Amino acid sequence: MADEMLSGNEAPLVFEASVPSTNDVAIDAALGGVPHGWAVCADEQTAGRGRRGHTWASPAGSLYMS
Repeated sequence: MADEMLSGNEAPLVFEASVPSTNDVAIDAALGGVPHGWAVCADEQTAGRGRRGHTWASPAGSLYMS
Protein backbone atom coordinates (compact mmCIF):
# COMPACT_ATOMS: atom_id res chain seq x y z
CA MET A 1 0.00 0.00 0.00
CA ALA A 2 2.47 2.62 1.06
CA ASP A 3 5.41 3.81 -0.98
CA GLU A 4 7.09 4.96 2.21
CA MET A 5 6.31 4.71 5.91
CA LEU A 6 7.89 6.89 8.55
CA SER A 7 7.60 6.08 12.23
CA GLY A 8 9.28 6.58 15.57
CA ASN A 9 7.64 7.35 18.86
CA GLU A 10 4.78 8.93 16.94
CA ALA A 11 1.98 7.18 15.08
CA PRO A 12 3.01 6.36 11.50
CA LEU A 13 2.76 8.75 8.59
CA VAL A 14 2.18 6.99 5.28
CA PHE A 15 2.99 8.60 1.92
CA GLU A 16 1.23 7.51 -1.27
CA ALA A 17 2.07 8.87 -4.71
CA SER A 18 -1.57 8.71 -5.86
CA VAL A 19 -4.85 7.71 -4.18
CA PRO A 20 -8.49 8.17 -5.07
CA SER A 21 -9.09 9.97 -1.75
CA THR A 22 -6.94 10.31 1.37
CA ASN A 23 -10.17 10.07 3.38
CA ASP A 24 -10.97 6.68 1.84
CA VAL A 25 -7.48 5.40 2.67
CA ALA A 26 -7.75 6.75 6.24
CA ILE A 27 -11.19 5.19 6.78
CA ASP A 28 -10.04 1.80 5.48
CA ALA A 29 -6.94 1.96 7.70
CA ALA A 30 -9.01 2.92 10.76
CA LEU A 31 -11.35 -0.01 10.17
CA GLY A 32 -8.23 -2.18 9.93
CA GLY A 33 -7.06 -1.07 13.37
CA VAL A 34 -4.26 1.44 12.78
CA PRO A 35 -3.20 3.39 15.90
CA HIS A 36 -4.74 6.71 16.89
CA GLY A 37 -2.92 9.55 15.14
CA TRP A 38 -2.11 7.54 12.01
CA ALA A 39 -2.15 9.74 8.89
CA VAL A 40 -1.90 9.36 5.14
CA CYS A 41 -0.39 11.91 2.74
CA ALA A 42 -0.59 11.84 -1.03
CA ASP A 43 1.01 13.75 -3.85
CA GLU A 44 -2.19 13.37 -5.91
CA GLN A 45 -5.86 12.52 -5.33
CA THR A 46 -7.82 11.24 -8.30
CA ALA A 47 -11.26 11.46 -6.66
CA GLY A 48 -11.00 14.02 -3.86
CA ARG A 49 -14.25 15.04 -2.23
CA GLY A 50 -15.56 17.22 0.54
CA ARG A 51 -18.70 18.09 2.40
CA ARG A 52 -22.09 17.86 0.76
CA GLY A 53 -20.76 15.79 -2.11
CA HIS A 54 -18.42 18.47 -3.49
CA THR A 55 -15.53 17.13 -5.56
CA TRP A 56 -12.31 18.80 -6.61
CA ALA A 57 -9.18 18.24 -8.63
CA SER A 58 -6.09 17.38 -6.61
CA PRO A 59 -3.28 17.23 -9.15
CA ALA A 60 0.23 15.97 -8.44
CA GLY A 61 2.63 18.52 -7.04
CA SER A 62 0.74 19.48 -3.89
CA LEU A 63 0.19 17.77 -0.54
CA TYR A 64 -3.11 16.20 0.49
CA MET A 65 -3.58 14.62 3.91
CA SER A 66 -6.17 12.88 6.09
